[in-house]
Amino acid sequence: MPEVQDIKAVDEESTSLKKKEKKPRVWEIDFLRGLSIFMMFLDHFLYDVRTLPYFFSNYLKVDNKGFMGLVAFSNWFYDSGVRVPLHIIFVALFFLLSGISCSFSKNNFAHAIKIFIGHIIISGITIAVYFISKAAGNMVDVRILFGVLLQLALGVLVIAIIRLIKKKWLRWSLYLGIGLTLITLGFVFEIFPAQKTIWVYGWPTWEEMPEIIWGSKGFGADYFSVLWIGFALIGAFIGELCYSERKSLLPKLDRGWHKPLTWLGKNTLWAYLIHQPIILGVLVGVCLLLGYRF
Repeated sequence: MPEVQDIKAVDEESTSLKKKEKKPRVWEIDFLRGLSIFMMFLDHFLYDVRTLPYFFSNYLKVDNKGFMGLVAFSNWFYDSGVRVPLHIIFVALFFLLSGISCSFSKNNFAHAIKIFIGHIIISGITIAVYFISKAAGNMVDVRILFGVLLQLALGVLVIAIIRLIKKKWLRWSLYLGIGLTLITLGFVFEIFPAQKTIWVYGWPTWEEMPEIIWGSKGFGADYFSVLWIGFALIGAFIGELCYSERKSLLPKLDRGWHKPLTWLGKNTLWAYLIHQPIILGVLVGVCLLLGYRF
């Protein structure tokens, strides 16, 4: 009997080790997603720098040349033609990679729910900040209702539904057909560069909702039209076509050089949820040390 018990113990230990084994990661997907997230950090950093002067009552009196130069650069970046193409490229890359990642997930419905919960959390926080700051007499309008997480959750949900179809040719046709149609509309009607998007500054009415969902009208911070999910659908097609075995296409380049960005790419949702409080906290802290006051 001791031998039988030993065999059972070995089997249980082996099963436990298998459960603890990490799922294989495709490093280039994590790397590129991490790169797109990092570029988002830079974009939001410059946006925060641009808006901070409006909340400091003694901004002109302090006259710090370094900070004023950074503000001037952020204004140039947002007002010049540099940001728009960069924004389109890296947002499209983010949605594309998210779509590819869906081919690695066993339950994209659960994945979509997690992303949507993240959207609810960040939206709730930004709306609370809006009301609290308004009540305090110095309104900070950072409301997010149609942010990137909402559209990403919707894209993952659509992919999850399409993946229920067993026939590969039909799945691929839907990915390409719907995806290319949405992307084409986004460029033809200039929704992606937001050149023809009219901003709604009050609370949107029900009559305005179809236009906001489409993209001819925008609302709140971090606003994204539903047309962006077209890139996620194209990503789902690429994922099923190129990553059917869930293995890296570039294994020889898998070295330590990409670890910082791949780590970021593995923790996308958490990075999105906490990056703005960290950026704003650091910026406000530095500005207070420089003598700026609200």
